[in-house]
Amino acid sequence: MQLSEIRDSARAKADEQATGFISNSELIRFVNQGLQFIYGKISQRFEDFFVVKGTVGNGGYITVLANTNEYNLPATFMKLVRTERRNANDTSENNWRKVLRLNIGNDQINDFFPVREGRDQGFGYFLASSKIYLRPVPSSGFDLRLWFVPSVTLLSADSDVPGIPVEYHELIAEYAAIQMLRKSGEGIWKESSEIFAQELQNMLENVEFRSQEPEQMVVTDDYDFDRWTGPN
Repeated sequence: MQLSEIRDSARAKADEQATGFISNSELIRFVNQGLQFIYGKISQRFEDFFVVKGTVGNGGYITVLANTNEYNLPATFMKLVRTERRNANDTSENNWRKVLRLNIGNDQINDFFPVREGRDQGFGYFLASSKIYLRPVPSSGFDLRLWFVPSVTLLSADSDVPGIPVEYHELIAEYAAIQMLRKSGEGIWKESSEIFAQELQNMLENVEFRSQEPEQMVVTDDYDFDRWTGPN
C-alpha cells in the first residue's frame, strides 16, 4: 500500500474522512508512528528480512586506518548482526573473517585476541553510542564490513511504500486510526487498541525467525575464533 492508500484507510476506519479536524500532515505523523512501532516489533522476529550488507554508500563499509580505532556507525543503524574484516586491497568475498564482540568491562580488552603464529593480529570490537571501537588499536589498515538492521524510512510522499511486508500495511492504518479516535475523544479507541495489539501479536507468532547461537568468546588452539585457513 502507498501512503495515500494507508491514509485513506485510516480515515475510513476512524470515520474521519474530512481533513478539518485532523489534517493530512498530522495523520502522516500518526502513520509514521505506527510504522516505527510495527517495524520495531517485526525486525526482532523477522530479522533476516531486514538485514543489509554494509556498503560505502550506507556507511557500513569502513576503511580502517593504522592507529585509529574509533569509527562512526551508519546513520541508519539500528541493530548490529555481524562484523567482519578483510585485508586491505583484498577483493575476494571468501576472505572476510568474523570479528567478535568484546565485553567493554574486560580488564584485558587491549590484548583479548593475541597475535598467532602464521596469522595477522586478531581484533575485537565494542559499540558505544553511535561509534564502533576496535581493540587492540590496529597498527595497519584493513577493511571492516557491518551487516546490520537499519532504522525504517519514514513516509512523506503519497507514493511512498512502507519498508515492511505488505501484510502489515493495513495494521499501520489501524494504528493511525486509533490515534485519530483518541484525539477526537472517542471511547472506542481503547477497545480498538486492544484489538490492534492482539492482531499484531497473532501475526508475529506466525513469523519464522532465525535461532542465533551464542557467540564463542574463548579463543583456543583447537578452535580459532575465525577458523581462518586462507592466505596470510
